[in-house]
Amino acid sequence: MLEKSFADVSVLVGLLLDKFRSHLPLYRQHQRLAHAGIRLSRATLTQWVHRTADLLEPIYYALLSSILQSKVLAMDETTIKAGRRGKGQLHTGYFWPVYGDQEEIACPFAASRAGSVVREAVGNCWGVLVPEG
Repeated sequence: MLEKSFADVSVLVGLLLDKFRSHLPLYRQHQRLAHAGIRLSRATLTQWVHRTADLLEPIYYALLSSILQSKVLAMDETTIKAGRRGKGQLHTGYFWPVYGDQEEIACPFAASRAGSVVREAVGNCWGVLVPEG
């Protein structure tokens, strides 16, 4: 549960699953809640997503640390449109999925596909890095 919030874990998990697994944007979730008679601002939903992501950040870093101990890593970039560049224009960003030998996966994000991003993501891992292609 988030401090100073009436949202319980089930609401927050549902919000994130609908947004990221089912690709249901927050404005549509907002509409669905309004149709059910639940009045919340879209800003509140956005804050809940950000605050919940902050709570999950230590888990992400622990997962990435575990992956980087693998003997063999697989990694590739995937493009995503993120952030506004101007009216009707979005920046291209990149997720860099890293897959380890324990079948774990983490997806660092970067605004670039430069080699330095890969070096930063894998750091001083002692495994073999297998790029896509």
